[in-house]
Amino acid sequence: MRSAIANMLDDYFNSDTFLSDIAALEPKDRVAAMEKFAAYVSPKLQSTTLDMTVENKKTIEDKLKELSEDEEE
Repeated sequence: MRSAIANMLDDYFNSDTFLSDIAALEPKDRVAAMEKFAAYVSPKLQSTTLDMTVENKKTIEDKLKELSEDEEE
């Protein structure tokens, strides 16, 4: 059954009838139809979430330098 429907749709989309049907649509309807067709041939974008945690690790040298600068002030 699936293959029969797929063949029928394939025949229609590759026919002059499909082209004349699309050409007969109003421009806004033609764009809407193309947008719907595009959903079947292009991947859908999904939103992603990025959670970043930044750690500021200081080396012993950084800590000593910081301490020595505090004493000089």
